[in-house]
Amino acid sequence: GPVQFNTYAGYNYCFPADLGAFPGLKDVGHYLDTMFRFFGNHLLDSANVNKSLLYFRNRHTLRADIDLSWKNMSLGTTFYYMSTYENIDPNFVFIELAIPDFINPWITTHKGYRGDFTMDARASYYIEKVKLKISFLIKNLTNLEYIARPGVMNNPRSFNVRMDWSF
Repeated sequence: GPVQFNTYAGYNYCFPADLGAFPGLKDVGHYLDTMFRFFGNHLLDSANVNKSLLYFRNRHTLRADIDLSWKNMSLGTTFYYMSTYENIDPNFVFIELAIPDFINPWITTHKGYRGDFTMDARASYYIEKVKLKISFLIKNLTNLEYIARPGVMNNPRSFNVRMDWSF
């Protein structure tokens, strides 16, 4: 029909086992068995398995993009999901100095926490005569405060106007 619909999606599952701490996981069969056995489990509930994971790793990540185009106009959105860290480094002494008793309360409060969900939105218009595309972008539409990697807070909601000109 006259409306073009594009969608892209990707999912990644990672079982970041610390092979130094649990040498038995070097066996591929045992590793795969453990990986699939704990696929849906939140490992903060299981202290023994939790210690076998590398620090600051997300096991589940998902990204989906939906775009609708009609004539010279386009609307789209991107969804992101990252599961919570299930193992953090207890040697982060500087955090403990600034926020006493940080590590244990973090584990307690994150046992029921499943991750961060955020989304972006965009709208654009293409002017064929001058080969100019004007876009309005909203990043982090949910205005969620989240950390994709340790020590780096992701950006709050932002509004951008972008112009692409081909000449």
